[in-house]
Amino acid sequence: MTWERIRPWLPWIWIGVVALGFTAFGLYSLGHDHPTRLPDAPSWTDQTTAVATAATALILLVTAIVAIRGIQDGQRTRHGQLTLDIAKELADPRMTESMRLFGNHGNAGITVLVQKLYGGTGTATPEELDTFWKLVAVPTLMEGIAVLESEGVLSARVIHKMWGPLIVGFWAGWEQAITEIRTHDEQDAQASFTYFERLAERMRELDQQRAGH
Repeated sequence: MTWERIRPWLPWIWIGVVALGFTAFGLYSLGHDHPTRLPDAPSWTDQTTAVATAATALILLVTAIVAIRGIQDGQRTRHGQLTLDIAKELADPRMTESMRLFGNHGNAGITVLVQKLYGGTGTATPEELDTFWKLVAVPTLMEGIAVLESEGVLSARVIHKMWGPLIVGFWAGWEQAITEIRTHDEQDAQASFTYFERLAERMRELDQQRAGH
């Protein structure tokens, strides 16, 4: 079982442990002999404490369940809104134009363009510069989705169900050009689109897990 599957259950596990602790303490208090009274003498104080402890545990459990359900509903609403927003962004004409230009240039053509813009192999024309910024609309969006996943805003499972094959395909198409960008961006080797790369790897892992089942 992966950590991603366990993580949503952690609040429930914690609640169970706390409630169990309260209940165990209540039962212990109910059956424990007080040192200052005869063994067979009933203790109203001990019994009251035990009942109150058990009641507190029950109230805590119910309150926590209601609170967690509210949080989970809020998370589902946020996930739903974000996925709709991203779906709209992917359908935006800018993305369509980016994908069309990618089809025209291909990985090798984009790499040549990157070398012109970053590597000094030639002077890029204004049209080439405009083309490049239109082209990077897709990988920039993928990087944004990947950052949301890395921060826990969107789960990898949700992303995989919605756009898994698309993300893997986009990375395959852009890997060569992004590798070229990284050689010229004067940052560390993993600076440019590193979250996009990691997300594509995560999507492939989820593909393998699904194939294994």
